[in-house]
Amino acid sequence: MMITRACCHHLRRGNSIRQSRLPFCTSVDADESSPDDVIAEEFEKMAFLPPPSMRAEPRGRRRVYESSPRYLRMAVNQDWNSVWPAARTFNPYVVPLPIYQGGIKIVTRRNPRRDKFNNHELLKIQNFLHLSPTNVRKQCAAIKKFCSPWPEGLDTDEKIDAHFPLKITTSDYCHASPTIRDPRARVVEIKFKLSLLELDEHSRDKMLRLLDERYDPKTDMVTITTDSCPLRKQNLDYALYQLTACYFESWKNEEWEEGKLPQDWERFFWDKSSSKQKAESLVDTISTIEKEDKIPRDERINSYSQAVAKLFEQGESHNCLDEYKKGVEKLLFK
Repeated sequence: MMITRACCHHLRRGNSIRQSRLPFCTSVDADESSPDDVIAEEFEKMAFLPPPSMRAEPRGRRRVYESSPRYLRMAVNQDWNSVWPAARTFNPYVVPLPIYQGGIKIVTRRNPRRDKFNNHELLKIQNFLHLSPTNVRKQCAAIKKFCSPWPEGLDTDEKIDAHFPLKITTSDYCHASPTIRDPRARVVEIKFKLSLLELDEHSRDKMLRLLDERYDPKTDMVTITTDSCPLRKQNLDYALYQLTACYFESWKNEEWEEGKLPQDWERFFWDKSSSKQKAESLVDTISTIEKEDKIPRDERINSYSQAVAKLFEQGESHNCLDEYKKGVEKLLFK
C-alpha cells in the first residue's frame, strides 16, 4: 500500500498522521495525479448507539399501563377447575386466599409474618389446591361412566366376606421429593379368615405352625405382609404364592408325623389318649357292680373328657381344677 504525497509532505514537516487528522486514502500512483487531485475515502464509523429515530422515550415520558393483580380481579363464583385443574407449583397471583407458611417466634414490624408473596416455604411442599370439593365432584362425574353398579346381592358384610374372602391392602404416598416413587408404596398386605379354608384337624394345626405370629386367634384372621420385592405387583404375587404354598404344605403327611408321642401332640386328643381307655373300663366295672345308673354312661365320660382336655390345654388353674373335680365325681359316684 502506498502513501499519498500529502501524507509524505506532512511526515517531512515532523507531523504524524494522527496529529494531522488527515483521513487515510486509497493508494494512488504519484505520476498519474497531483497532490490537489487526491481523492480521500473515509472509513465507516462504528455506531455504538442506535439512531435517534430508534431510541426509546425518556423514563418520564413513557406511558405505563398498570392494572390490578389477577387475584384481586377474580370473581367469587368462578370455575376453580379452570384456574387450577391439576397439581402445579404454588402461584400467589392466582390464589385469592391469604395463605401463610413458616413460623416466626416474635412477629414485629421488621420481621412480619410471611404471607404468600416471596415465601419460599410454599414452594417446598406439594399443595392440594387442585383437590377442592368442586373439582373432585367434577372429576368423579367424568369417570362415573366407566364404573359398574354395586351388586345388589352384596348388601351385608357377611355376604361380602363369603364371596370376597381375601382383602388386599396397599398404600399410596404424596410428599415433596424429586421422584414420585415412594419405597413404602411397594408394601402389600393380605388378610383372610382361616375358617374359610377347607382344613381338617391335621392340616389346620400344620397351617397354624407355618403361619406362626401371622395368625390372630381372637379374630381368626391371617395377615401376610410382603415388602421384599421392589414393585407392588411383585409383592402381591409373592404374598399369594406364600398363601398357596402354606395351604398345600399343610395337607402333606410326613413320615415322622406318624410316630409322634403324646408329649409331641399339638393339643390333647381324647380319642388317642390312654385316659379314655381307663375311664371306659372304670365305668364298665362300676356298672357291673351297681345295676342302676342315675347318670348315663356317655354323659359321665364326656364331662370327664372335657375337664381333662381343658386341664391339659390351659394348664392348672382354679377353674380347671374345679371342673376336673366335678368330672371325677360324676365318673366315680354317678
